[in-house]
Amino acid sequence: MVPVEITYPDRIAQGGEITISHTWKNTGVGVLPNNKPQWNYKYKVAFALIDPATGQAVFKAIDGVAEPSAWIEGGEYSYTLKAFPVSVPTGSYKLGCAIIDSTMDNTPAVNLAIQNARTDSGWYILGDILVD
Repeated sequence: MVPVEITYPDRIAQGGEITISHTWKNTGVGVLPNNKPQWNYKYKVAFALIDPATGQAVFKAIDGVAEPSAWIEGGEYSYTLKAFPVSVPTGSYKLGCAIIDSTMDNTPAVNLAIQNARTDSGWYILGDILVD
């Protein structure tokens, strides 16, 4: 699973909306069997605002439309997520992405085929974002 393109604003107003457009590609030879009954769609695409001092996610947004089990080898799948990090204080953050496990407190669970730096908890760092 590879994020092909992710766009987001470099700043948002405190309590305002963040819009993240993201496109994914399955570069493997199979699919993520997230739709099997025993997994029950537990893997989900998510984004997080990460405190650069602690490496901890202070806000997580899960895209309920992006479904990794639907990503067929070679295809590209695009989505737009709108989220409202209302409880996030002003400051500088890192934007992270992951495929999380919703049964494990929404923690990153699937290794992505990218070289981006990762937090200790598994979020792939995309870049900086300012909340003002």
